[in-house]
Amino acid sequence: MDTRNLSFEVKVGIFILGGLIILILMIFSIGDIYLIRPGYHIKTIFNFANGIAMNAPVRLAGIEVGEVDGIRLYYDSEEGRTKVELTAWIKKDDMFIESDSKAVINTLGMLGEKYLEIYPGQNKDFLKEGGMLVGKDPVSMEDMTFQIKQVADSVTVIME
Repeated sequence: MDTRNLSFEVKVGIFILGGLIILILMIFSIGDIYLIRPGYHIKTIFNFANGIAMNAPVRLAGIEVGEVDGIRLYYDSEEGRTKVELTAWIKKDDMFIESDSKAVINTLGMLGEKYLEIYPGQNKDFLKEGGMLVGKDPVSMEDMTFQIKQVADSVTVIME
């Protein structure tokens, strides 16, 4: 076998391998895909999830700090009811969430995207990896619509 031919094939192979590595790095950087993401996970427990979805934003005091990366239904035998556990990934290790913070599922606008809002607490203890918050259940649109209808019916009766 000719050594010049082998040398040329090795150079072409290295060139193609380098191109593939650059292509993969570009795809990861454009697509916000990370092999290692600095941050930590916290859990929030709700009785009603109000349609929140995977990859929904997580906001702390109105600033986006992460995303929902897990939703799980489970049965709480102590309370005797089904509950929802949201796992949220918080972007940086320097994002400190107080252990007495309040978590709610909120909506951008009236019919917008659902997201997890965390209102900061005043406790000096911070949540660590796997820490848990008990969330305040959101009001469903059906309940709100029913209450508005009742008020409108009452106003109609009063006006008549």
